[in-house]
Amino acid sequence: MKETIATLTSKEDSLARQYILLKQERDNLENVSLTVSNLNTRLAEVKTEDGIQSGRIHAYLGNVLLGSFEWRLPESLNADREQGGEASFSMESIDYVRVTPAERQLLQSLGDRVKLRVNLSSRTDTLEVTPAKEGLLQEIGERDRAVWNWSLRNRGSQDGRLLLEARLVNKNGDEIPLIQTEPLIASSNLVRQVRSYLMPIPLILGAVLGSLLMGIVGLFRRAHRAVPGKPDATREAQYGGRKQL
Repeated sequence: MKETIATLTSKEDSLARQYILLKQERDNLENVSLTVSNLNTRLAEVKTEDGIQSGRIHAYLGNVLLGSFEWRLPESLNADREQGGEASFSMESIDYVRVTPAERQLLQSLGDRVKLRVNLSSRTDTLEVTPAKEGLLQEIGERDRAVWNWSLRNRGSQDGRLLLEARLVNKNGDEIPLIQTEPLIASSNLVRQVRSYLMPIPLILGAVLGSLLMGIVGLFRRAHRAVPGKPDATREAQYGGRKQL
């Protein structure tokens, strides 16, 4: 059978060769379509702590847990300052005894080792993103973990938004979107830092301070009227300006 196919497809312009190529392309498209429709993500955690914003997402292929994707990025970045960012994917151990035939086919289409391409880019001219290494595509085996690192530098005084993308790559080289998020990096410039310290005073505290200030002003006024040698306005009014004998 193989010899027959080789003979029929020996010529590049033969109808048999064109048919086989079209069939392979159709099968590849069907596998990609099935993978996309069965691939789903579930948000596990998003938090901000100690100036770091982080998140974790579980990736499923059908009902099979492939692994967990995590990221850690700075919440804010001062002007002309640099800080690191990180993303990782931890692959789970898959129990092939429990997977369905359809899920097994989808897993086989990804290859023996899962290939994942992760990219972090900036949507702002003043926010620069530099990968720690050129290889954005990594292969991950079961119970294995892959890490991506970047250097972030803020060259302006405005907030900047990033684009974090993760794509699976099947054994035919087709890319399948897995995760896309746009975290915001705040620019903690001097004006913003001063503004954060000058928070509005609560109304109750303002009323207390106002009463205290009025009391202090009243004390100064009474002390001013009691200064020795200064004529009393009340006495002047009684005498009507007449001279005393």
